[in-house]
Amino acid sequence: MSLLFIRLFGFLFGSENVTLGVSTVLAVLIYLLRDLTVNLVKNTLKLIIFNVELQSRHT
Repeated sequence: MSLLFIRLFGFLFGSENVTLGVSTVLAVLIYLLRDLTVNLVKNTLKLIIFNVELQSRHT
C-alpha cells in the first residue's frame, strides 16, 4: 500500500518530489498510534514545516 502511494505521488508530482511522498508515508506510519488531535494545529504545522525543510534541502 505504501509503495503504491509513493509511485502515485511520484507520477502526480514528479520524481523530484518523491522524497516528500516518502516522508509523508513514514510520518503517517509512525504517528498512527499517537493521538495528534490534542494539539492539532501545532502538530500539523510541525509536519508541514518538516516536509518543507526536507524538500528545500533536497533541491
